[in-house]
Amino acid sequence: MGIELVTKLVRGRLCAAAMVASIAQGAGAQVVEVQLRLVAEAHPDETTVPPDSILEACLGAEQFIEIRVTNTGADPPGIAGGTVDVLFDFAAAGLGSIDHGTLFDELTTGEIDQNAGIVDNLGGVTLQPGIAVAPSWALLGRIAFTATAKGAAVFSLEPGAFQFALAGGHPPLDFEQDVALGPAQILQVVSPVVVGDMDCDDDIDLDDLAVFHTCVTGPASPGDPVPLPALCTLADFDADGDVDFTDFGVFQLRGSGPLSRRPTRCGATHPRSMGCQSRRMNSVP
Repeated sequence: MGIELVTKLVRGRLCAAAMVASIAQGAGAQVVEVQLRLVAEAHPDETTVPPDSILEACLGAEQFIEIRVTNTGADPPGIAGGTVDVLFDFAAAGLGSIDHGTLFDELTTGEIDQNAGIVDNLGGVTLQPGIAVAPSWALLGRIAFTATAKGAAVFSLEPGAFQFALAGGHPPLDFEQDVALGPAQILQVVSPVVVGDMDCDDDIDLDDLAVFHTCVTGPASPGDPVPLPALCTLADFDADGDVDFTDFGVFQLRGSGPLSRRPTRCGATHPRSMGCQSRRMNSVP
């Protein structure tokens, strides 16, 4: 089968609006569930249970938004593809790259608009049969982001422009009747436990120095502080509104070198944990 023919067939699964009347016959009892999760590390593309969302993250730490889908109902055929919009707090989260994973990796879409706080039409299609059949949850897309301001950051889902479709040639599903979008998630962005820890791994080492270097402004004029990004305020040790040699001197004194195990906010140790990251958040209805 030629690539052009395959592409037309896949697009037909998502765009066959003329076949909507037949949903009740073939797919009316089928449901697609979509969940948004905030995680500190990427999880496998297909899991039987979506990972729990983290409750909090350090200012400056890289985290991930994962969008996962599953097809429930009687004899579910699996999901052929679809898209969602991801809304985020643009002031508290700086989004990076999009990873579509290895499942919905055909005709991938997704455009980040940082100023508007939206990832538009995140998703794709698959030529593999039986993807995301319950109880399995398949990754639709993963977005790296950095926590850029302290406080609560909200992440949520809205319908995308391309409706979900099921495998086997079923017509597109109705977002209101056949697709269940999961609740919003809230991430509390906090300061690092260790003062001078610029990358939120509970030590002060060369990685932190690299971040510190990007924040250097030189001395500010008295009474005229330099506007600093939220992350760079962590490098302003003397709180005089700039990042200069005085702050670098303090940074040098605080240097610890890398830690193999990280102390947590709960007072225990965990090999790859930030704060009480093991605590999980409740979903927002």
